[in-house]
Amino acid sequence: MSFINKISGGVLVELAKSSGQKASSAKSSINGRGLGATSDRDNVDLASGLRIGAEAFARSYVRFNEAIGLVRTSKNLLSELEDITHDLLDLSEESAASDATQADRNSLNLRYQGLVRDARAVIELADGETYDAFSKSDISEVLKDAGVDLNAATALSLSLDRSGGADGILGVEYIDVEPLAEAVEGEVALQDVSSRDPLNSDIKTRTTALLAVQSLSAYMAELENDLEAMSFVEREIQATINFSLASTSIFESSSSRIDSFPDAEKLAQDIVKRIRNATNDPSLAAHSDLDTILVQEILDS
Repeated sequence: MSFINKISGGVLVELAKSSGQKASSAKSSINGRGLGATSDRDNVDLASGLRIGAEAFARSYVRFNEAIGLVRTSKNLLSELEDITHDLLDLSEESAASDATQADRNSLNLRYQGLVRDARAVIELADGETYDAFSKSDISEVLKDAGVDLNAATALSLSLDRSGGADGILGVEYIDVEPLAEAVEGEVALQDVSSRDPLNSDIKTRTTALLAVQSLSAYMAELENDLEAMSFVEREIQATINFSLASTSIFESSSSRIDSFPDAEKLAQDIVKRIRNATNDPSLAAHSDLDTILVQEILDS
């Protein structure tokens, strides 16, 4: 059950009690009747509890805003690599054509090598001063710092798990390729091509072009997988940011609405409804559970 469904009158009461402030004014009760059906305990200052909740959600907002920066950088650079690889693949297929002349292949290879340099530059750009945007380990560290439990079988953690290939590095992969079934007429068959860096290639001959098509096609599939994973992680984090931002505002504004409800449970139901409406996400799926720090702060207060 996602955290949004755990916000109840009892949680609001516990938040208020954690503030250490007993009710001593009109804010201490609802319609002058204490907590009504929610609790038989001493009246508590619900406004203080709402303030504590708002502060916790605000901290969650800050944490996830910091985390999404690295994920977004990773996604954007992967998208650039995908575009470059698409162009490399097109040039490789042109060079692999049986009717391409050597002059054609020399010209195509010049353009090809320029794109390879562009791709290398993107990969180098990912390695920042603090984190490497293509390192699954670095991304995981940032997400853990934000409060994500990556050991939980959430859609986010499963998506992250399937990215990065065997080496745990996004956007960089050695590709297993099969030797050509037959040597191209007039060319020497290449040996030891079972595993290769797809960017460490040329298309000067039909043989090398055919191998480039094979390796780049596999590389494109890896990039698409990594990009899909990072896009999903970004969407989940953005939804958590939206949830935290809406919750911060609604918890704060609910202080002035306390007297409109007969008990804390009704107030909590109103808060939940307003959060769902504000985020345009009626289910809030797992988004409100990603921040384990927030859940602990609220439920264990």
